[in-house]
Amino acid sequence: SSDVRYPAPPGAHPLVGRFVPDGLARYLDATSPVLFDLGAASTDVPAGIRVISPDGPTLPARSLLVRPDGYVAWPSEEDGPAAAAGLRQALDALFGD
Repeated sequence: SSDVRYPAPPGAHPLVGRFVPDGLARYLDATSPVLFDLGAASTDVPAGIRVISPDGPTLPARSLLVRPDGYVAWPSEEDGPAAAAGLRQALDALFGD
């Protein structure tokens, strides 16, 4: 784990900018973002994003989008359309679209 935290926008979820929680780092790939998802946001995920539904460690949110460097870009407690919309916004911010 890491004590480094990147700045997060006001009102952001407490996990934004933090290193991926313990137990999930083994799934990371230094070349692409990873979406840890428990069925909340995994529809219409663009190519290049690895989607993992972990069966071992407990996620601290319903979904987590983790940057290639291991820091959380977007967590969600939502399901369905709200989670999908949040994921699209996070991907746009991450990739600059």
